[in-house]
This record gives sequence, structure tokens and C-alpha cells, in this order.
Amino acid sequence: MKALVTLASLLALTSVAAAESYDATQPAPKANTYVALDSTIIVQRSISGGFGLSGGMRLSDTPLFARAAVAAGVAGSEGRWQQARVGVEARGCVAREWVCAFGGVDAGYQHDHVIDDLLFTDQMHETNAHDLLFVPRAGFELGKQLKLRSSIELPYSIRLDEREQVAGIALTAGLAGSF
Repeated sequence: MKALVTLASLLALTSVAAAESYDATQPAPKANTYVALDSTIIVQRSISGGFGLSGGMRLSDTPLFARAAVAAGVAGSEGRWQQARVGVEARGCVAREWVCAFGGVDAGYQHDHVIDDLLFTDQMHETNAHDLLFVPRAGFELGKQLKLRSSIELPYSIRLDEREQVAGIALTAGLAGSF
């Protein structure tokens, strides 16, 4: 009996070996698609704001994604703008996909109907432009599957109905879902 108590005591006092599961030691799976809803502030022909919806899909087993985006909003005090864009972006993540960065370029069409007061005057300014649009962009995301995101964009438009080229800057913030 004394031997049995001694054996039980030794077993109780020894440490138990523990190991992580195989899945826990493997890299996190990469998301192959995303959908995002963003708010945007643009300074181009006027100060404009709006909302956009975008989505992307991984190209094979690379960090490159094909993407498409649509956006619309208010241009100046009474005008409206709309965009439709397609592009490619490179995406990379660290910290088991919790922190991601992206950069790319889009091309597309923009209708920009600006109605606004001219600064320091009582006159109204109106522009109704149809543009070819190029947009280099870079940003970051925080989160696993639901991500907070922000980006900076440098839209460059070439007017299709007149000889005018306009550069601008845009800031976006929003939410994205990766899956």
C-alpha cells in the first residue's frame, strides 16, 4: 500500500507534457477576397465627399489582387460626382493577418458635376466634366476578418469633353471584410 501511495504522489507531482496542435503551428490562411465600404474626402476640382464600395480577388497564389470600385458623393456645395474603377493592388499582412498594407493603381471613369461658390466672391462656379481617371493608392488595414482600413489616393483625371487635366488627393476610411 505504501508503494501505491508513493507512486500516486510521484505521478501527481510530475509535470504533464503539452504541445500545440498542428493547426496552431501553421501560418494563418491567406484571405482570397475582400469587400469594403469606405467614406471618402477628395480635393480635386472642389472639396468633395462620398461613399464607395469595392471588392478584390487574389490572382492565383500571389500577393496581387484584381479589384473593382464604385463611388459617389457631393461635389462642392450642390454638385454630384460618380466613379467606376478597376485596378490591381499588392497586399501583404503580418501578425497572423492582423495588420495589412496595400498599394496599387486603378483606372476608370468619373463624372464630376461641381456646383460651388468661388472663394472670396458672390459668384457660382459650375463644371460638368466627364473624365478618364487614374488613381495610385496606398493604405493599411487592422483586424482579422473584419478590418478597419484607411488609404490615401492621388486621383489624376483627364477630361474627355475638353482639354483639362486635374490632379487631386483623397483620404478614405472604412470597414472591410476578408474571406
